[in-house]
Amino acid sequence: EMVATAAVRLPQPGPIQTDDAPAAVGPYAQGIVVEDGTVYASGCIGLDPATGEFVMEGVEEQARQVLKNLWVILQAGGVAAKGDIVKTTILLEDIADFGLVNGVYQEFFEGGQVPAR
Repeated sequence: EMVATAAVRLPQPGPIQTDDAPAAVGPYAQGIVVEDGTVYASGCIGLDPATGEFVMEGVEEQARQVLKNLWVILQAGGVAAKGDIVKTTILLEDIADFGLVNGVYQEFFEGGQVPAR
């Protein structure tokens, strides 16, 4: 299992909600844009928003789904480019998966600027 969050800066404050990512499972928003323009995305897990089920094909597919979920939330908040992401946090259940997840992470950022982690 992998959980990821991210923060970027945007101009319009308010909560973020999109049907393209799994719904929040508690009393919190998928993300929020605060007054200074910073965007915070809540932690994302490897749920497929279409089925509500965990992606079960392995850690790489889970990581891809997590990053996809995170990206659609950020896009719903107005983020236009992955290079605008300034910070992410990744939590792994098993550190042995670090290399596999790093590969997916690098693929996600397409060889461009990567954020602090």
